[in-house]
Amino acid sequence: RQMGGGQRRFRRSTLQAWGYYLLALMAWVTIVLVVSVLGFIICRSLIWYETNPLYHLLNWVRDYYFFVFAFVILVGWVVISYYFIARPNQQLQALVEASGQLSQPTEEPIRLPPAMKGVEDQLNLAREEALRAQQALLEQHPDWQDVPLRIVDESREAAFANAHDYYYVPTWYVGGEKVFEGHAEPEDVERVWRLATER
Repeated sequence: RQMGGGQRRFRRSTLQAWGYYLLALMAWVTIVLVVSVLGFIICRSLIWYETNPLYHLLNWVRDYYFFVFAFVILVGWVVISYYFIARPNQQLQALVEASGQLSQPTEEPIRLPPAMKGVEDQLNLAREEALRAQQALLEQHPDWQDVPLRIVDESREAAFANAHDYYYVPTWYVGGEKVFEGHAEPEDVERVWRLATER
């Protein structure tokens, strides 16, 4: 079974993210090791006095080096992992907001973080196509412009959206009755508008 272009891009981006994550961890371990070795060499080249508090601290670090090393590595691992987890969450939030904007397309382009430029371009193409399809329908049927239309952004009007039974978007209600749900072709949109003009 062959993967589609979207699946290949997703798999490539996933592997790339894992690669960056492992590279960041290896870089952190390498930095800690290099700093430890340089610190040991520098400290051995200096003359220390027992009255110096730093002398006792460094002695303690030397005695418990493996514990200190493991602790520093662990802290770095937590910070790096948080960064790599928080970033996709921020991108997901941006994508959710963009999908809300796509559900009620306007002339204003969709903006996503620079790392999601490819997704941004695809969403803007879909937005432009939706605007063209909507304009074409209204040009064919000028009387439809008088049909009252309420577009609900579920992220901004959660209470209103939760009061309606739907799973997929877009979903159309006419006169309080659900008449369509899910991926819509132009003929589906036209059918919904016809139903709205009949009621």
